[in-house]
Amino acid sequence: MIQYRVESNGKEAASLNTKKNVIVDYTEGNIVSQLIVFAIPFILANVLQQLYNVVDSIVVGQVCGSAGLSAVSVGGQTVQLVTSICMGFSNGGQILISQHIGAKDHEGVGKVAGTMFSFIALLALILSIVCILWRRTFLGWLNTPPEAFEQAAGYMLICSFGYIFVSGYNACCALLRGAGDSRRPLVYVGVSSVINLILDLISDRPADNREKYYTFFKIDELGKTMPLDDLWRKIQQTFLVLKDWYENHELYHKIGYLIASEKQTLQDIFKISAGKTKQGFRASLDEYIRQ
Repeated sequence: MIQYRVESNGKEAASLNTKKNVIVDYTEGNIVSQLIVFAIPFILANVLQQLYNVVDSIVVGQVCGSAGLSAVSVGGQTVQLVTSICMGFSNGGQILISQHIGAKDHEGVGKVAGTMFSFIALLALILSIVCILWRRTFLGWLNTPPEAFEQAAGYMLICSFGYIFVSGYNACCALLRGAGDSRRPLVYVGVSSVINLILDLISDRPADNREKYYTFFKIDELGKTMPLDDLWRKIQQTFLVLKDWYENHELYHKIGYLIASEKQTLQDIFKISAGKTKQGFRASLDEYIRQ
């Protein structure tokens, strides 16, 4: 049984058999201030999730052109539909969890959580099978452009295998938010967004390459041609480089200008930085800015 610790306004703590998880009791204390504290991470998580999709669209548009962008946009409609269905049931479970927590019915919390996870997992499995088998029919109903049809079908196929994980994420977030924790879902979205960007950069996809699944094949190839420890170090190094650029005021704005003015893509800038000292990298950025 999941163990929790109940906090009431920071003054009382009643053990509910937990070590790490925390349930915040909103039935006492200042409601307005508590709701604001709860809502801010929730809003930021939604904004970050939208930015996650924007980054994907930017990468696809720059690499695959208009046909690839159209494929992602059309295929993404079914992804959004499935995600919305899972989110709807997750939000319903979240409300029930909150009600049981408010009523101090801790056994009810466990029953609702178990039912919610089981039902959403089964629903995601059914939707995945439906989308895999009838993805071309759905794309036909959406009047998908012929030049983007195959790419959209491939995109839907890949996304369909991930529905179970998306639904699991929504169920976990519903459980946490129902317990009053809106910060961890924000952290999860932030981590996934960073991973998404890092894998795009590591794949090192050429601008003229039109292979639909280049990134997936490239990462798979790297995993086979180099030790996993080396691949993991490469991922860590890529993250540290991006973190350094973000924290450096000068580099952050110079790189931002080059990308916003469409003089260079982020992938191009990443290549420019390879093998250069920080001073040499700054000089290269200045040169591209002057062009």
